Amino acid sequence: MKYLHTIFDFPSSGVRKNQRGIALVYVSIITILILSLVSIFLINMASQMGYGSVDFLKSKQAYQLSMSGVDYMYDLARAGQLNIGTYGPYNLGSGTFTIENEDLGNNMRKITITGDASGYERIFNFSAASRPRIFFPEYPLIDDAPSGTIPGAPTDSTLDDEGSVEDALIWENQKTTNYGTYAYLYTGKVSSKKIHSLVKLDLSFIPIGRTINSATVELYMVDASDDHDHDIGVHRITRHWDENEVTWRKAESGTDWSSQGGDYVSNDEDENSVEWDDNREYVSWDVTQSVTDMYNGVYPNYGWLFKYEDNDNDYTIFASREYYVCWPSYYWCWFQYHTPPRIKVNYSGPPSPDGLQIYNNAVINGDFFVRGNVIVANGTDIGDPPNDPTTIYVPVGDTVVSNEFDSYFDWSTINPTPSLVYVEPTVLDTVDSLIAIAQGISSTSGNKFNGSKTWSNTTLNLGNYDQNRIFVDGDVDLRGVTIPSETVEAPGIIIADGDITLKERDDDETTVGDNIILVANGNIYFEDETYFGEDHSGMAPELRPETVNMAWARSYFFYLLDGDVFISDDATVWANCIAYRNGFLESTLYGGFYCHNELDVAYNSTYLEGAIWTTTMKNDAIPAGVFNFTNIYPTVYFAGRSIQVYGGGFSEE
Repeated sequence: MKYLHTIFDFPSSGVRKNQRGIALVYVSIITILILSLVSIFLINMASQMGYGSVDFLKSKQAYQLSMSGVDYMYDLARAGQLNIGTYGPYNLGSGTFTIENEDLGNNMRKITITGDASGYERIFNFSAASRPRIFFPEYPLIDDAPSGTIPGAPTDSTLDDEGSVEDALIWENQKTTNYGTYAYLYTGKVSSKKIHSLVKLDLSFIPIGRTINSATVELYMVDASDDHDHDIGVHRITRHWDENEVTWRKAESGTDWSSQGGDYVSNDEDENSVEWDDNREYVSWDVTQSVTDMYNGVYPNYGWLFKYEDNDNDYTIFASREYYVCWPSYYWCWFQYHTPPRIKVNYSGPPSPDGLQIYNNAVINGDFFVRGNVIVANGTDIGDPPNDPTTIYVPVGDTVVSNEFDSYFDWSTINPTPSLVYVEPTVLDTVDSLIAIAQGISSTSGNKFNGSKTWSNTTLNLGNYDQNRIFVDGDVDLRGVTIPSETVEAPGIIIADGDITLKERDDDETTVGDNIILVANGNIYFEDETYFGEDHSGMAPELRPETVNMAWARSYFFYLLDGDVFISDDATVWANCIAYRNGFLESTLYGGFYCHNELDVAYNSTYLEGAIWTTTMKNDAIPAGVFNFTNIYPTVYFAGRSIQVYGGGFSEE
């Protein structure tokens, strides 16, 4: 059955050839008219934008001259010929350009490229002629060049990815009910009781070092209880809340709002008079000030609360991130599209160099080394009192960009760079030989188990097994299990030819003592409120006992399969974690995280006290979390390093 018919869908009978011919003539005429209108529209738009104008061509030529100067500068730098002085003029079409190279000291050069087409010049700073890195200290001077082609030009960016949004409504009539997965966001009153909507949008998509020109939050209006105008205000929220736990009374489980209905700035940042005509459209509020403050670290990003500013007994409905629209109707849903809350931000400014991005939701203390550039966001808490001073070390030729340098935070180049940490071949041989024993099990006997094994709500004393070891040819699940401590000389070891998972069961947490080693030929998961290792946080770091707690996730097939360590939910781990692929740290780790590939630390709940050795951080960023590199967790495997190594990978040879 056909639901849509076009002009070409003629019946198979009753139509003569001349009728078809006339129809085709009509189609041709209509097509020509449409193409003509489109052409006129595009020409008009191009004229308005400056395309095709003499001024634009001049600017474009100057822009090409400037960019050619950059290419030429790179060629000279690579050839080792970019010395102090003036180069050129060089010809480009009917124009010319020159390059002036000045020495600013501290491994910095100032490059001025001048083109004669319209008298434009561009200035670049870069560190060391052998490895140029370009910065733009001011906006480009070619105002009418093609949008988006010039670094530093104002950039509009829209975030409407539902995965980057948290939202919920809270209702005075149901004070203890969570609506975090509800498809709608309400404002106003329902059943004569107030109802508010909460929205939080991730701002980490804005590059570090930019100036916020404008920002608007937009909600998609779905319906309303009447056709009157209502003033809806947006207020910055002042307390952390959880999408799946927030209610009228509580911000999250175990934490009440200071005032029921939410903690927020009493004066609205913007107010919009919303009416029925806005139905099925996005409605916007100006949040430039709060986004600027959040971006610069003045306030944490807890999002915004939307509410009626009048006391009318009506309501307006917006779409949450769970809502979607069906087309052409709910009953004939051929296509569906989402309309989640979104934010539009216009920002500008000179781009920072490529490198590790440290955002202002992160707290870092203690010296550390990064093999590359580092860009630190405004408002980032690094080495601030009463914490220890912090120095970021980078190789010669790289740099650290920040506005936060003071007596507690500095950076320096280091040459030679610290030696990369690697796994000793003898240790690898030991791990692989243990895994080989698990793989060779043909029947269950003694401390060897054929097939996956689960222990639930029990005590597992590894000292009762031969050599304090258990071998499993499959996955290991520890659910609500207690494992007592062993000794440094004879640690307890669980070896699995598969994954190892530690989690709670029937409200019983899995609790593991000291001197326990997990070896998985797969992934290791610390979930729920698992405790791995004794808690020594009440002791001074130098007094904490030496242990050999370890979680070792072995990868195979060229590091493409398994080999991940996950520390998630509310787990607390006192150990060194060796992930032969990726690491994931959402909760608490006292020890070192050692990743062959990348480490993900993108959570406010992340806490690490110890060290990081990894090839990369996920997305080349430290978006959030607390990292204390001053207290290195003592262990016989990774003890006594004063500079923690980030980047560059490690060797198995």
